[in-house]
Amino acid sequence: MADPLDLSPPTLAAASRLRPADALVLAVWACLLAVGAARLTSPDCLRLAGLAVSLGALGWLGGTGAVPVAAATTLVASAAQVAPLTGGALPSGLWLALTLAAWRAGRPAGAIAPPRRLGWTALAAAGVGLGLNLAASSLFGLPMSLVSRLQWPAYAAAWWSLCQWSTGLFGPESGTRHRIPWHVWVVLGGLLGLAVWGSARLLQVRWAVAAAEANARQDDPAAAAVRLQEAGDRAAALHQTAAATRATLAAARCLVAAGQVGKANALLGLAADSSRSLTPTDWVGQTGAELHRNVSCWADVWLWDGPVVVELRVKAQAARQEWPVLAVSLDGQPLGQVEVRAGSAAPYRLSGTAAAGLHRLEVSLVNGFWTSRGEHRWARLEQVTVRSGRIP
Repeated sequence: MADPLDLSPPTLAAASRLRPADALVLAVWACLLAVGAARLTSPDCLRLAGLAVSLGALGWLGGTGAVPVAAATTLVASAAQVAPLTGGALPSGLWLALTLAAWRAGRPAGAIAPPRRLGWTALAAAGVGLGLNLAASSLFGLPMSLVSRLQWPAYAAAWWSLCQWSTGLFGPESGTRHRIPWHVWVVLGGLLGLAVWGSARLLQVRWAVAAAEANARQDDPAAAAVRLQEAGDRAAALHQTAAATRATLAAARCLVAAGQVGKANALLGLAADSSRSLTPTDWVGQTGAELHRNVSCWADVWLWDGPVVVELRVKAQAARQEWPVLAVSLDGQPLGQVEVRAGSAAPYRLSGTAAAGLHRLEVSLVNGFWTSRGEHRWARLEQVTVRSGRIP
């Protein structure tokens, strides 16, 4: 019976031929990248380029026995970064297709050899570790739904199938230390190409925002506002938060200069009196507007230049003769604290100053309390109104 890990030149030459099954694996992986290509952000491009560089350095400088494992890790990490399994039905189906295609394309020589046969160098181990860290960072922070709970065994199955497939192409040791397998070149080219393309799109959007801001000084304010809104929408579609925020604020200023104050407020999500009312569903945090056990919640609000007044209507419950204390801050700068002394909604006012722009309003419960006997000290934000600019 033939040695499943026969690394003689004829065996390697036969294993190196591109088969339709091998092309299918790479095609499905490319489809995963294409699905999420339109939503690439700057960190995505940096991670993709980092994965490509680490894999290329490992293949060129490290022991080639580590390249199959590193290639499989890079394939999984890059696809999870661009199109995670929790992204919808299409990415989930493509992940399943990738796992099955890699498993079907695995060769008899695809079993991963023992560590002693891999011949990893210190650099090879470091390269694989870097790839695993990048993979973990790509998968971190996904919503804990049923699909996201099932993603970990799904990613592990995909990684194992890709390891078997990648190792079977050239074996754990190709005999040529500095030779990079053909499929690794394909992966490197795909990652670098996608990173360059995504970076070019991001730079184009930032240039469009900067050009719209420069032209706003010379054009009609109303027309400049339209162009700035279009540039801001393009930046928001690519998750360029800073550029989108800058363009939106500039568009609002142009509308004010054109005498369209109502449209400017509407663009920023403000009422006619430049106020913003936050309901319990507008808050983000571990428990939302329900504050327990010293947790906090926050919301992003647009403000105009000048004084800021925050009015809170809070429902609360005391425990051990002590009422909840809430700390309110704006972009990390404290506005003050209030002690809630009512069991029903009651108004509390705090004031400060802010520059025009998008700001983060945060409310924290300072003295939360809870026991297993049912003693709870909590607060609920029923309504929070933020007024900025000239306060009537």
